[in-house]
Amino acid sequence: MIKTITTVALLVIGSASAIAPSDGDNVAALTLICPALQLADGDMAIAQNTTATIPDVADLYTLNMTLASDEWQTKFTQQDSNNKFKATEIPQSEKSEDWKAKWKTWSDTALRLKDPEAKTTVLRRYNLDSASPDQLAAIRPTIAAYVDAIFALSAGTKNRKIERMTDEQVKDRIRKAIYGGKATYDDSMGGKEMHDNEAAGRQAVCKGDNSDHNPIKTIATIVACICGTKSGKSDKQPCGPKTGGNVDWEANNMPKKDKWQLIRQACPVKAASKLTASRIESAINSAVQAIYADGNNLYIGKYDKTGCDGSTNGACIKYQGQATAGTPKLEKAEWLPQLQAVADELRRREADNNAAIQKATQIEQLKALTEAATAHVHAINTPVTPPTASQNRTTSGSPTVARDTCNKHHGKNATCPTDKCTYDEKENKCNPKQAIDGAEVPGTGDRAADKKEERCAGKPEKECKDGCKWEGETCKDSSFLLTKKFALSVVSATFVALLF
Repeated sequence: MIKTITTVALLVIGSASAIAPSDGDNVAALTLICPALQLADGDMAIAQNTTATIPDVADLYTLNMTLASDEWQTKFTQQDSNNKFKATEIPQSEKSEDWKAKWKTWSDTALRLKDPEAKTTVLRRYNLDSASPDQLAAIRPTIAAYVDAIFALSAGTKNRKIERMTDEQVKDRIRKAIYGGKATYDDSMGGKEMHDNEAAGRQAVCKGDNSDHNPIKTIATIVACICGTKSGKSDKQPCGPKTGGNVDWEANNMPKKDKWQLIRQACPVKAASKLTASRIESAINSAVQAIYADGNNLYIGKYDKTGCDGSTNGACIKYQGQATAGTPKLEKAEWLPQLQAVADELRRREADNNAAIQKATQIEQLKALTEAATAHVHAINTPVTPPTASQNRTTSGSPTVARDTCNKHHGKNATCPTDKCTYDEKENKCNPKQAIDGAEVPGTGDRAADKKEERCAGKPEKECKDGCKWEGETCKDSSFLLTKKFALSVVSATFVALLF
């Protein structure tokens, strides 16, 4: 917010009796305006744009698609007339906005997986190449949650369209506010871009008795008015820092460049100082404090109650009608909105940079959590698939080996090995023996649907072992507990990641 402050020091200075300009009369005023004048100095370097680069997450999309079902993957690719795979376009009938946003990412990822090495590479990258199908299935929801959060962060950055000034546009606005568009001060500064009318002498430009000239249009015009004297008065320096210097205006123009350099001694050139929003806002607020009013007139510099001709009266600006009841109006200060626009632009850049850095950090955290989750996938203790009824385990160990050994003796009762097989006289077949003749093989029959943890239920603490674990006051299946804890840990990690 721009503050319009009537500075007590300036009011005291402005209350002097009618006297000609003296050395140092307007040092206080220039001190307030100087930071704005210095904005156009040097190369006007803008603070480095630190917008963070969003991390590459293509391999995470590939991992997520790799863990998905074949049915899901086939939705996003198709073969062309040359039997080459291509990405499938989203169906026109698709109504889900979420699917519409993600479809291209999905289809591009599925297409990458048509490379025979892609799946192997990504599984190896995340230490999943030796994981079992059950372990991959167990971790899939966690990876999907992380990748979905990453997509939301990445897409939000890509889809945000920001209308911003270029660095050169920023500099142009500052030059316009200070020097009417010129890069620096020269020998022919006067004119419409500086004070709204053709070049003229100090009395016409700075006194402001009519609307022909605007002495507060640019910062350089303000400084020339309060620090320069009327043409011919060459022995006073109202802004110092020295005395008796020649800083007078031309008869029909602003002071020459060499005289401007004397004026700038009181406000030294800053060759290397970066432009920031804070610096510009501070310069604006400081310069505004140099402006005060008396009645309906606006003033800058020492006013002797008689005039501002810079010769027999003070070297000041008197702008008639640009105040209301002792409060200055700033509509004519065209430099002000120019500088404020630059400050707003740089402030937006800073906010966008900070937001981008935060998003990049969040994505990196999600990537780290993904790697942590995949690194522990082998800790998931998945159940061993029992043999089916047609593959009852036999005394020979492997159902396949026993079956092959016995089947060679179909129709040959005499050679059917009795230690491993039994001969069916009715069918004339040599069949593998069951582990316990006539007994139900564990994991098959009516009890196959029992919950795995029931085999541990009811055991006292001393007997809670061999695949069981005592938890609280109950004996439970240890593999069930491990899988449950892993799932809870990764879900909790996902929640934490999305909070920051």
